[in-house]
Amino acid sequence: MTYDSGCGRWATERESGKERAARQTQRPGVYITLLGGLGVTGPDGPLRLESAKTGALLAYLVLTPGPHARAKLQGLIWPELPEERAARNLRHAVWDIRRTLGACHANVVAADRTRVAFDPDGAVLVDALALIETRDALRSDDARTCQPPRLPVDDLVRGELLDGVFLTDAPEFEAWLLGERERLRAVACDVLRGLISLHRQRGELDVALERARTLVALDPWREESHRTVMELLTLAGEPAAALAQLEECRRILAEQLQTTPTADTVRVSR
Repeated sequence: MTYDSGCGRWATERESGKERAARQTQRPGVYITLLGGLGVTGPDGPLRLESAKTGALLAYLVLTPGPHARAKLQGLIWPELPEERAARNLRHAVWDIRRTLGACHANVVAADRTRVAFDPDGAVLVDALALIETRDALRSDDARTCQPPRLPVDDLVRGELLDGVFLTDAPEFEAWLLGERERLRAVACDVLRGLISLHRQRGELDVALERARTLVALDPWREESHRTVMELLTLAGEPAAALAQLEECRRILAEQLQTTPTADTVRVSR
């Protein structure tokens, strides 16, 4: 069983080419990536927003639900400018978002004279929102029956929010961005833990191990993540690899936290 990135569901190897092609026509009109950097892609390829601040505004609207007062957004993104000029920049940024995504017949922003909100139609998919949806689905009463991720797992844990974006003249936005990066990193870790548990229950140790290694790379200071890799390696009949993972855990904890693995972790490698 493999994950088909084009349709957002699990597919069997026996699926016909016609079935796969039919499902791939369900792709969204616009794909917004916020994780690992900002990107907007339409059916015909990448789309370009005019400035980093326009992208920052889009990310804020996506991740902060509800309508926002224009004055608040002006102070958040353009605090260094006089009110009239900041208002003009906000109007232009909203126009740019509408123009760029509207070229793909996608609506994402609702705005009136006093407020702006993220209000997408069904043609828009956002990786950060798909990550949160996946976390919530895996927390359901019976995760085994939940719908699979709308995006390939690697796309959901590809990097931090708006990687490479810095608005040094907008300290309030930078503080928000720092908090959101931490929040979404925690969500990504939760998703990986849920998938590890799910694949482990299904006996898919190779997939569980792949997710566990991704979790260690994302959260190398958490001893539990290393222990999960060690447990899966032991179950897979690879005690030497489990011992090597213990030594890696020992090195990281010593260098970064000045501590050592607990007895429970050491015991897994024996």
